[in-house]
Amino acid sequence: MDCDLDEYLKRFLRDGVNPFAAWRTHVDSWLAAPLGPEQLLVLRFEDLRKDTFHNVVRIAEFLGLTPDEPRIRKAIANNTVDRMRAKEKQTPTRVTKSGRFVGKGSVGGWRGQLNPAQAGLFRKYAGDVLGRLGYALDAEQIPASVLADVPCAEAS
Repeated sequence: MDCDLDEYLKRFLRDGVNPFAAWRTHVDSWLAAPLGPEQLLVLRFEDLRKDTFHNVVRIAEFLGLTPDEPRIRKAIANNTVDRMRAKEKQTPTRVTKSGRFVGKGSVGGWRGQLNPAQAGLFRKYAGDVLGRLGYALDAEQIPASVLADVPCAEAS
């Protein structure tokens, strides 16, 4: 698939870019599944950043493991954004136009990456699911350009 970010986002959110359907449909199917908390663990990036240790303990317990505090703390220390960037320099695999795959790791970083129309795409196509996940949706209007369907060219 060769398209710009605007086209890709619309396709990702509306039609899907992988065998699992559109992002909204895929995530909604998990949230609507008749699974109890012992069968489905929902974690948000913001929660992981806010209290990494506690959430890694939750993951271990969800998997039926006994949390090992020293090992968890060592794993967290070994995987900070700075450490991950250093590892990336040692063994580069995939990079973006900026030359790196590891981002800033900041909560709300999307606000500096997506323009208002792109953020509007998320509100239009996935706002209900984002709300169910506890994300506050901005009260901004969706730009008219977002409402038009612009298909992304298929890969040949």
